[in-house]
Amino acid sequence: ETTSTPSTTQGLSIARLFSFDQRTGKASAILEPLSIPVRAIVVPLPGDTSAALKIKRETRDALRRFFPPAGGDFGHGDSVWFQDSDLFHFSVFHASHHLAPVPASERERADELDAARRVAAAACPMDVVVERVVVSPSGAVMALWNVEAGAEPSALRAALRAALPNAPEKQIVADRVIWHSTVARLLRPPAAGGDGGAAAALAAQNLLTEKLCGTRARLTKAWFVHERHTLALALGGAFETFDAHFGDDCGDD
Repeated sequence: ETTSTPSTTQGLSIARLFSFDQRTGKASAILEPLSIPVRAIVVPLPGDTSAALKIKRETRDALRRFFPPAGGDFGHGDSVWFQDSDLFHFSVFHASHHLAPVPASERERADELDAARRVAAAACPMDVVVERVVVSPSGAVMALWNVEAGAEPSALRAALRAALPNAPEKQIVADRVIWHSTVARLLRPPAAGGDGGAAAALAAQNLLTEKLCGTRARLTKAWFVHERHTLALALGGAFETFDAHFGDDCGDD
């Protein structure tokens, strides 16, 4: 689960997602407008929680250690794209995505939001804990979480599938059980090593697993997101969020 040469994310190569200043090596996201916005249900990990703050700190420390600045005339360019910690999230289900756009009128989008809110209201807040961190073949650095209590990801996705019958059959998250949050993306391997960054990626994921394993959080709501650019939440594009709160009648003491 390590990477030597970052390849694709949701069918998009690094060259499609980022441009690099030839002089400074600074990375800039390529924001591709969407004629049909991506409509997704995600669960946010609020940026002001202790879990998000710890993930932000440890991720930056580890990846800057193993993937130091490189590129550009001075070698000080970006080697890593860090996810905005205010937008850490878990992808749950897509009513429409860029690989299979589903047009919807304003009335249909409102109906989708109502359906998502009904599903969320019937679910319990989620108590989650980091199990480990992995680096995917595409260079995505992901925290993998277990659900200790509350809504189960597979049940949540099944309920959304039933509530949103026009959604794409092929979902972005193919594994209905997995519960993960992307925290960064590797842009280029370190100069040393000669293995395309595989050893550095393995070392980074092992250190991050050591530092973050056991980190806990409570998730109390979902967002219904309209992304106006491809991967807007990940790349800093335009989007709107609509709250869908989990139920409060879940037998808590």
